[in-house]
Amino acid sequence: MTPQQTPPPEMRDPIVNRVKVDPHRWRDVVRGHLPIHLAAVGHTVARYADNDTGENAFPGVTRLAEDLLTSERTIIRALATLTTLGWLHQTEQGGRVRQRNNAYCLTIPVPVAIPLGWVPENTAPWMERR
Repeated sequence: MTPQQTPPPEMRDPIVNRVKVDPHRWRDVVRGHLPIHLAAVGHTVARYADNDTGENAFPGVTRLAEDLLTSERTIIRALATLTTLGWLHQTEQGGRVRQRNNAYCLTIPVPVAIPLGWVPENTAPWMERR
């Protein structure tokens, strides 16, 4: 399969068009790419992520709302938008039954990572990069 072909559904990865990064690189790259309300939520999630890998960030909606002095609904919308745009990846689903929060991993969309030289230009967009 050449990099330009679309993969069959069974080969598609949930981390589509994203590159995993540590919080320090994430904070540097996010500048100028997100509106302030999304950047604020993203930076706060990054505070809770593992410093070496950018993974295991699970502060919870209530905690984020308290940290940012905003509503839980605003946080939920911002997390959904950041995930859709490729700036976060939800790695674990929380819930009341399990009494856990969702877990997130810090990611950068491939179109932003290519100019930085982190991903070769001919990389297939569905390939996961770690």
